[in-house]
Amino acid sequence: IKGTHQKQYAMMSHADARSIGHMHNWEKFRVRDEGANEVGIHNDNHNRFLRMSSSTLDTSPHKGMKDLPSNWGAERFKVVQAVPALKVGKIVTLNVHNRFLWMHTHWHMVSIEKKVDDYPDDWIGCRYKVVDGGNGQVALWNEHARMYIRLTTSDIYRNADLNDESRFTVVD
Repeated sequence: IKGTHQKQYAMMSHADARSIGHMHNWEKFRVRDEGANEVGIHNDNHNRFLRMSSSTLDTSPHKGMKDLPSNWGAERFKVVQAVPALKVGKIVTLNVHNRFLWMHTHWHMVSIEKKVDDYPDDWIGCRYKVVDGGNGQVALWNEHARMYIRLTTSDIYRNADLNDESRFTVVD
């Protein structure tokens, strides 16, 4: 999924994602098709969209699923398919506002500025294999780093183990 900058997120108001073990309302998102391979990612529990700036991922002001304003660019994620479809076994990249999510050598994930159409074939740190995360969920695995993308309450990291923070639910 390509958005505006770099991260994935679970909308949480009080719980630590490491203690969850199953899906809660703040982890469930609906995807609003905006056309042109763009989507809005909405959480009904908080009635907000995910929003990605040049430096962080946060949430929009309160807005209904059907009420995404046309001038909200940071809430529109472009779906980038390195291999068609977001299904187990496929390879994807994540880009928001011309920034790719890069699995850096450090534990924190970083973003690299580059237009989606200029994605270099040798950027293996930005390629993620969609793997079966169990319970109908998926995880994103970077073969080069041999790590999963891991989302906590405060940041996005890489992780060697497949755990609750590494699993995501695809909503269509």
